[in-house]
Amino acid sequence: MNTGTRSSVHPGSSLWRIAAYRNWFLSDTSDVFAVSLRTFVVPLIGLALSHSTLVAGLLVTLESVIGLVLMSVGGAIADRHDRRRLMVLLGLIGLLLSLTATGLLAAGMMNTVTFALIVIIFAVMNGMLGPSNDAMLKSIVPVERFAKAQAIREARESCVELSGGAVGGLLYHLSVWFPFLVSAALYLVATVTAMALPKTEREGAG
Repeated sequence: MNTGTRSSVHPGSSLWRIAAYRNWFLSDTSDVFAVSLRTFVVPLIGLALSHSTLVAGLLVTLESVIGLVLMSVGGAIADRHDRRRLMVLLGLIGLLLSLTATGLLAAGMMNTVTFALIVIIFAVMNGMLGPSNDAMLKSIVPVERFAKAQAIREARESCVELSGGAVGGLLYHLSVWFPFLVSAALYLVATVTAMALPKTEREGAG
């Protein structure tokens, strides 16, 4: 693991003085908010496309199950590969999928099967690449400050969860495709800020 960033930071300094932490926080927050928006609108769009509450519920369940099943695989990948590269890949795939969903919904070309496929790819992406965000935090924050960094992250996620539904509802009210357009913008921010993070070596690299 690359410890150069952490070792250069004074143990008592504020986390916000660490440039890598600021970039990580913005990248991770953008990703979390994009996921929150998608979680809110997937059942709504699924219902609108299929006119079936069963299908809408299955889409939500399918996304959750795939993400949970692949999370352990994603953790192993994050331990063995450059976490910055994985975070950039997460942002780029999220950006591409969000733009695809936006275009198809705006053009009225989205159907239930296509939407289900997009949801599945999103779930695979989060399961395989999402754990890289957690692993990167351990790489850039001093060990003695990690508990505080985790507390900040949990507070941030609570705020996103509380606001995600309201924001998602407003965006969906404006247009069915608008949440995915905002999601694309969020993934773009996540990608750019992830690119500014330091490279990391795989676990056990000498």
